[in-house]
Amino acid sequence: MELPWTKYNKIKERKNKLEEELKEVKEQRDRYQEQFKSEKERRSKLSAQKQEAEEELNKLQDKLETANRSEKTQETGKIQVKDIKLGLEQAKNILEKLSTISSPKKDLVTVYSTGAVEDLKDVKGFKNTLSSQKISQITSERTQIFFTDEKAFDMTLRTRPFFTDSWSLENSFNVEKINKFIEEEKHWALVSAGETTILSEKAGNTEKVDEVNTRVENKQKKGGYSQDRFERKRQEQIQQHKDKVKEKLENLTNLKLLGNKKICKELPGEYLGGFDSSRNKDAQTLYNFRLRKAKPKT
Repeated sequence: MELPWTKYNKIKERKNKLEEELKEVKEQRDRYQEQFKSEKERRSKLSAQKQEAEEELNKLQDKLETANRSEKTQETGKIQVKDIKLGLEQAKNILEKLSTISSPKKDLVTVYSTGAVEDLKDVKGFKNTLSSQKISQITSERTQIFFTDEKAFDMTLRTRPFFTDSWSLENSFNVEKINKFIEEEKHWALVSAGETTILSEKAGNTEKVDEVNTRVENKQKKGGYSQDRFERKRQEQIQQHKDKVKEKLENLTNLKLLGNKKICKELPGEYLGGFDSSRNKDAQTLYNFRLRKAKPKT
């Protein structure tokens, strides 16, 4: 028979053990809460950094595609290279002059390039026709139309990537492809978060078809939502904008998209690059023609 005080001591020991275990559990809980708090703060900070980085990336992408400068200068070896912005009429004038050039020797080369030379048909013939220096010149840039007779003349016209890579060796320059693109009826959507403009255009004549404006918060207000909630709310606003834009674009033909690449991925149409939202939404912005000129450094 177990004595009462013996039973009492066992109960007391059990109680002390349970209290010790409870203390350990509470300490572990406090550690987890502290870790959770730190992780939440870290994620909130990362979310804010991600938002800022995405906004900055979109701005830089648009500025990179259509830098708002009248002249861009680069230096390659002993050659000074300049990109000069052209209006549509200036570009058409250059194309008209190129169309008048002919050669009975069938030695005029036209290259429509997005930089992917290996995707060209008869790439071996292409490499045998042009010097390695000119091939390097073509592959070093994205989206350009290159005209040359190899020995005496070459000219580069940069624009939107509306074409597939191709090249030709003929008695005249192939300007038909770009002229056809200019002359055909097109729709353009200039897309950004919260503001999208839809235009119809043919040969540089533009007309506004529609405009979609929705509220999209860009900056978190002090004392407002938590960072996570703000980010969710902002993404919901962007999604609402995309849905409205998509509805407007569904029945449009020959649709070209400019602007925020991430948003454009979910819209119908062909993506042709970014645009500078501070500029006029005119033919120069749509086509983004630039004449590349090269000359020896002085």
